[in-house]
This record gives sequence, structure tokens and C-alpha cells, in this order.
Amino acid sequence: MTCVTDEQTAGSPGGYSSSSGSGGGYSSGSGSGGGYSSGSGSGCATPPTVTLNPLGTINEGDSVYVSGTVSGDCVDSVSVLVQGHVTDPGIYDSMTVTVLIDWNGDGDTDDDGEQILASVWGGYGSDWYFEAYVYVPDDGPSGAWSNGTPQDTLTVKAKAEDDDGGTNETSDMVEVFNIQPMLAGDPSVSFSYDDEGQVTSVTIAASFQDPGTQDRHRAKVSYGDGMIETIDIVFGQYAFTTTRNLSSVEWIADIIPIDVTISDDDTGSATVLIDVNNNDPT
Repeated sequence: MTCVTDEQTAGSPGGYSSSSGSGGGYSSGSGSGGGYSSGSGSGCATPPTVTLNPLGTINEGDSVYVSGTVSGDCVDSVSVLVQGHVTDPGIYDSMTVTVLIDWNGDGDTDDDGEQILASVWGGYGSDWYFEAYVYVPDDGPSGAWSNGTPQDTLTVKAKAEDDDGGTNETSDMVEVFNIQPMLAGDPSVSFSYDDEGQVTSVTIAASFQDPGTQDRHRAKVSYGDGMIETIDIVFGQYAFTTTRNLSSVEWIADIIPIDVTISDDDTGSATVLIDVNNNDPT
């Protein structure tokens, strides 16, 4: 098994590959020898053999490196879902490799972005080799509020198909870890006043970052008097603003300090404490 976090990339062959729900970091075409047909096949009906290099662990937002081998005597075109090698008895066949990943957890790889074409090279009497980098945007299935886990196992498949219709596939698993959001500096605090100089409202604005581009986020503002405000942040936005109006019997000193917490949908969170000097609000 390979372990990855949603923001890191494994750079060396034999590592692991990650992909994004939108189609992966990049998909490469055939390499020197992949997808190329030299002469006619031998008519061998034996399917290719696919070997996938072990995967590892990554963080969400990272790319996983998939590689492997396709071998045999009749190698045609092979589609491999993960990197590795393919063995095929057809020495004049061409090879195609495709990486398949079920991003949304619906049990198939028919959706957009779930089939990534890998680079293929070699063959013609020896094994075919393939590789692909796939961006992994989240540690779990994409969707509203995900599955609420700090890490998930992603199955990566490699499917090989030669130009005579012979196919084979193999798979491995990569462990993807959630990365918690990070506040982009301290939140800003501003006040409104009445004609007598009394604070009538306090406005808090904060922004944050998260490498898990498919994560949903929620903000919680906890005031010193026990009041708690929860804000669901619009998907794809990384900032929020909230205003609390104070009644005639509420004072700014009553509601400080103020805690601001940003949480993602996979148990990650970041908190900052705001302590305002009542004599000199800014």
C-alpha cells in the first residue's frame, strides 16, 4: 500500500500516483514506442500481463506517481489504469496504458476525469513500461461534506489492452491523508459606533487556505459571552465575513475574547483567538 497526503507529489518511479476529480494534474500521451504499431500482430490471443509498481502515501492536493510494466510476446495497445509494466507476446504490437480511479466512489470509472492516459515506452520484444502523474484533490470521495474521515484508501487500477483486443488489469491502493486548513494571518476586526461613541456592532473577516480543493469548509465564531455563530462557507471560496450587532445592554468587553475556527469536512481545523483592547478598539 502507498500512503500520500492530498498535497504532495512522489517524484521517483515506483512511487504512487494521485488524481483529481477534474481529470488529474496532467495526463500524458504515449511515449517513445507507446501507441505505435510496427507491422501486423502475430494473431496471438493471449492477453498482456500487467505489473503495477507499489504505491505509497500522499496528502490531499498532491500528485501520485503511477508506474509499472506490461509484458508478453504479443503486445498491441494496452490501457493501464496505473503505472507499471505490461508483458505481451505480440512483439510487433503497440501498447496503450490508462489509469482508472473512482473519484466519486460510485463503484465505476466511467465519469469524467476517472480515466487518465499514461505514457508508454519499450516493447517490441521486451516489456512495455508506463507512468502517469495524477492529481488527488481530496482524501475521500468528492461531494458535499465528503465522508468525514482524516484519511482514506484510494484504489488505483492499471488496465492494459493490445491492438488485438487482449486486455488485462491490476490495481494497488494509496493512502491519502487530509490536510487541515490554515488561516491566512489574523482575522480583521472592525466596529460601528452610535452618536455617543458606544460600539453597536463588531465585524470579523478572515481568509484561509486549504490544499484539498474538494473540501467543504465551515467557520465557527465563539464570543466571550457564550454566543456561538456557525457559518457554512460557499464551496470554492476561502474567506468569510460576519457581523454581530450589540444591544443597548451589551458591551464590547462582554463578548471578548473571540475564537475563530475554520473546519474542513474531514476533521481538519485551525483556530485563532482574537482579544480586543476595549479602551482602544480598531
